[in-house]
Amino acid sequence: MFINSVQNISFKGIIDTHVHTGHWYKQGESGYYYGKNFTDNFKAPLRNTSGTSEADTFTRNTDRVDNMLVSDLDVMSEEYYRGEFFGNEDFLKTLEEDPFYVPLAVCRPDKTNGDTKDIEKLLEKYPKSFAGFKFHPEAMNLPADDCRYEPYMKLAQEKNFPCMFHSEGEGVSGVRAIYNLAKKFPNVPVILAHMGAGGAFCHQKAIDVFEESLKNDNANLYVDLSWVDWENGLPSFEKPSVKKVIDVALQYDALDHILFATDTPLGCFGENPEGGKSPLEAYELSVETLQNFIKRNYPENYNEILNGIFHDNAAKLFDI
Repeated sequence: MFINSVQNISFKGIIDTHVHTGHWYKQGESGYYYGKNFTDNFKAPLRNTSGTSEADTFTRNTDRVDNMLVSDLDVMSEEYYRGEFFGNEDFLKTLEEDPFYVPLAVCRPDKTNGDTKDIEKLLEKYPKSFAGFKFHPEAMNLPADDCRYEPYMKLAQEKNFPCMFHSEGEGVSGVRAIYNLAKKFPNVPVILAHMGAGGAFCHQKAIDVFEESLKNDNANLYVDLSWVDWENGLPSFEKPSVKKVIDVALQYDALDHILFATDTPLGCFGENPEGGKSPLEAYELSVETLQNFIKRNYPENYNEILNGIFHDNAAKLFDI
């Protein structure tokens, strides 16, 4: 644990709940590979040296990345897909049993037609290696409320696995479709990754279903904050959508359902550097803008909110 000497803030560290390895595009180049050697760079303590005012420097030298929840892009792709078992096994081996990484098994119900035998075989061979499932309805072109997801959700329920879904405001990855599926399995934690990607209007749709699930107590929805409140390819200083979801969570005593995430190495975190910032500098900016936003807006309980979103909620959810 780090203790900030200026503001006397206890900051436990960072668990990033949305990270990838595998092939992706980099500045127009097809199939660029991001492996462990890339994400290992984020293990170093973050510097947070850009702030100059007291409000912007309270987090200085207090940040470290403790763990990354990681899933593999190749298993989501068409070009590099080798099946659920072999693809996820190959991915697992690249992590070299490094405890910094907490793997999520990528599931492809579009390919298996809902047959979970390969995922079950994977979990039998590596019973303690995976912490949950990852689904990307958009990449599969398979609506999130399709019945082919249901056998995987049943398996997740048996294994006590959280399920992360790429989510957007509407379409095959629409938050309403994910919510419809989650309601059938109310004991399974379902993460709306990106909190409904697509800007403020889409984020509001995610917040609406999140609040509806809390009000009706009929699904166990979480949100991750990757790409929420972004401007010109970098995290924004003001965070109206984050403010809305925190306020909803506080109203329903569900602060533990909000997770810090980045989607590294996509966008400014590797794929497409922005504003002259390196991937690590962009990561630092993502951390410090959220930390300082919490301090400005929740001065009475910012330490609880800060550590919950950045660390404790993920540690509890994924048993880290």
